[in-house]
Amino acid sequence: MHGEHAVTMIADRTYIRSIAVRGEWAATAHPDEVCDEILGCADRIRSVRPRLGARGDYSRWTDTELEHELDLHRLRLLDSEVHRDR
Repeated sequence: MHGEHAVTMIADRTYIRSIAVRGEWAATAHPDEVCDEILGCADRIRSVRPRLGARGDYSRWTDTELEHELDLHRLRLLDSEVHRDR
């Protein structure tokens, strides 16, 4: 079983979807070691997550104004998708 990961974790941008721990390894490993491996996986996943941020200061905008801008943005995206497929 050399070369196999003791712990594997699958995640998307938002959630950890699964954690698998190799049973043979877990049976002989110290609980702190299992914890460290799981936390190490989480750190590696976190390090490759995209860093999304606002491009401007929207703190002075009302919720209504932001919703309106979001609706316009969605419409522009849909419009560009429709024209792209032609």
